[in-house]
This record gives sequence, structure tokens and C-alpha cells, in this order.
Amino acid sequence: APAPAPAPAKEEPKGRVECVDYKTWEIEQQKGTRMEKKNVVLEEGQLENHQCVYVYKCENAFVEVKGKVNSVQVVACKKVDIMFTSVIASVDVTNSSGVQLQTSGNMPCAFVEKSHDVMVFLSKEAMETTSITTCASTGVNVTMPPKAEGEDPVEGALPEQYITKIVGGKLVTVPTEHKA
Repeated sequence: APAPAPAPAKEEPKGRVECVDYKTWEIEQQKGTRMEKKNVVLEEGQLENHQCVYVYKCENAFVEVKGKVNSVQVVACKKVDIMFTSVIASVDVTNSSGVQLQTSGNMPCAFVEKSHDVMVFLSKEAMETTSITTCASTGVNVTMPPKAEGEDPVEGALPEQYITKIVGGKLVTVPTEHKA
């Protein structure tokens, strides 16, 4: 009997950077190494305010969005840095780890869901207006610009642990405080 044919080699999905239906920039499967990140830049002339940027399954990558967009979504990424000018709606990070977000302009809100080790760098403009919602996430930190010239930026961790008590027949939840 003839030997069975060898199984076909599994093809590595090819990465792509493409604007789909003039609505969404899809940045997929961009993979660099620990020593050399894969760089993707969307220039201001390529972008429109109504467009979204969707970053999917990227690893060891740096994505720069030079201009204002409607939203940024980061899904299933590892060790990805996203730098953007401004976002009209929100930045969402889902099922990702080692993500750094940095805005030089406005970011009304950020949602971090099922993600770990997420760092958010806020601009002076965003510091006054941004809200950050987390769900099933750990290691989420926020860095804010210094209050005065010559001072260091201020970094803070978002709470991961909460305590709920029944007060007057209602549930009241507050972050857990660890006192030394």
C-alpha cells in the first residue's frame, strides 16, 4: 500500500493593513519580535473622523495613528503599543496583554475587558475628560502628565479587588484598600 500523503504544512496567516468600505482600518496579524517591533503608521491624510481603527491578533507591534478617528479597537493582541492623536468615541482593549495606549489629544473613554498588563498614557487634554472602565482585567495602570513643569509623570493602578457590603438593604461596592 502506498504511504499516506504528508499533511499539508499549516500556513501562517498573512498580515494586512487595509481600509475596508471606507469605514474601518483593519490592522491584522502584524508580528514583530521582542527585539524589533513591527511598525504600522496611518498618516493623517489617510484618515477620516468617522473611521475606526481595528487592531487584531498583532504581536510585538507599534501602531501609530496620526490624526483623529472615531474609535480604536484592540483585540487578541500581545505586546502592542498604540499611539494616536485623538479619538471621538472610545478605545477598547479586549482579550489582550501587554498593551500600551498613548494619546496626544482627546480620548473620552477607554474600555479594558479580559486583558492584562495594560498601560494608558494620558495627555493633559485627555486627563480632564477620560473615563476608564475595566472588566475581568488585571494590571491596568494609568500615567498622567506632570502637574508642573519639571516634575515626573504620575502613575496609578486601577483597582482589581473590591468589597461589597449590604448597607441599608442595598449592595455597596468599594475598592479594597490595603493599609500598611
